[in-house]
Amino acid sequence: MTLKALVHVLIFLRVATAATLFTLVIGLDLTWLLINRLIKFDAAWETLIMLPMVSLPLMYQNCKAALAGVDPAYLKAARTLGMGESQIFRRITVPLAAPGMPPGYHHSVLRSHCYCRSCAAAFKSLQR
Repeated sequence: MTLKALVHVLIFLRVATAATLFTLVIGLDLTWLLINRLIKFDAAWETLIMLPMVSLPLMYQNCKAALAGVDPAYLKAARTLGMGESQIFRRITVPLAAPGMPPGYHHSVLRSHCYCRSCAAAFKSLQR
């Protein structure tokens, strides 16, 4: 399965489903076993585990869209002037795509934070 297909599957499943199942496994099974006696495995741990899982597919989509928005004419002109691929990426692509990336980070982190907090609160109430 390619990365693109995996990202589309995770987004199609509305990432919250995967995060909820993951939290159910981590939050209930491991807490029920030994981890609750070693460390206080509360909603903060579950949120830290789920946050990257929920936000990475959204962040990938937004960064990909920002990089795809770079005009190919600039890249062709840079190649014509003798720039290497790493120079083109560093000096042309990243500065042109940079304005489109922070809104993507902001969107994915806020959205995933809402999912994580609600799932963690729900499963914390189940553990009592």
